[in-house]
Amino acid sequence: MLQLGTFAFNIDDYPEELPLGGSSLVTVEKFPGGQKSVQDFGAFDDSITLKGTFTFFDGTTTAIDRANVIDAMWRAGQPVQLTAGSLRPRWVQITAFKPVYKNDYNVDYEITLEPLTAQDQNTILYGTTASSNASTSTASSSTAAATSSSAAPTPPTQRSYTVVSGDTLWGIAARSDIYGDGSQYTKIVSSNNIKNPNLIYPGQVLVIP
Repeated sequence: MLQLGTFAFNIDDYPEELPLGGSSLVTVEKFPGGQKSVQDFGAFDDSITLKGTFTFFDGTTTAIDRANVIDAMWRAGQPVQLTAGSLRPRWVQITAFKPVYKNDYNVDYEITLEPLTAQDQNTILYGTTASSNASTSTASSSTAAATSSSAAPTPPTQRSYTVVSGDTLWGIAARSDIYGDGSQYTKIVSSNNIKNPNLIYPGQVLVIP
């Protein structure tokens, strides 16, 4: 079974192949004496390209009808789930769709998919869900109205974190009690004036903004 969003590929219009996987962002620092510092900042899925031909016809649905379904999904610009057999389902966004019309029963296609880390685009871009943003916005408005005639609120207490052996900035930022998102490690870099994000040491106290 191969399904993209609500669209199920028929056996006759399966793509030629389904290339999955990707690569990891890894940095390696070499030191005198043969010692190395290897830091893995996570795995990143590569873009997926599906190529094939829509040929299915059941008396009511033509190949061009099926191509139009994918076209509508692409133009909607919303995340959809890609499911292939028992492989891990993944959220993707259609970034390109290139059909080649031959006749109503024969349409070549090329679909480009960009893997996402979550369905909610706010999570992808900002590390927070849409509902969290809405709650924050409502709370901010209420607070602003309640304090409009008073002094500015007291700034939040600054946090800190002490580095232990095996820590990486990405791993620290990904902790649920820090940001819960490794990509936010740049905040720690900026607040602590860290010149090389790959070089932190046990016992180092980091300011967590």
